[in-house]
Amino acid sequence: MPGARTSFANLSFANLTDAMLIQTILTNANLSYASLNNSFLSSSNLTGADLINANLTGAYLIIADLSDVIGLGTGPEGSAGVAGGAARYNINTDFTGTGFDPVAAGWTLVPVPEPGTALLMGLGLAGLAGRRR
Repeated sequence: MPGARTSFANLSFANLTDAMLIQTILTNANLSYASLNNSFLSSSNLTGADLINANLTGAYLIIADLSDVIGLGTGPEGSAGVAGGAARYNINTDFTGTGFDPVAAGWTLVPVPEPGTALLMGLGLAGLAGRRR
């Protein structure tokens, strides 16, 4: 479902385990009690979504917009749960207006490689490929 536009969708109690929701627009969607275990929500827009009691165990939230999301508290009551595997995010994940601290919640920060590092790795692989010929 990459790139789907599901603003204001009611997905409460939905089983979205292992779902590919990359670049999906879920603004103001109701995801309360939804199971988002190991789902890929990278580059998705969840602005204003309701994540009360949603399960985000192992979810990939890299570059996701979680601005003004409801239910990303650090306490157990009513907050999105993560158990047995932290959700993954990076420095480009937007938590504006949530009051949520992913570090305190035990989420995993995934480092973003420097462009120079990626370029060097690409040139090295191209050199290896060229050498075989």
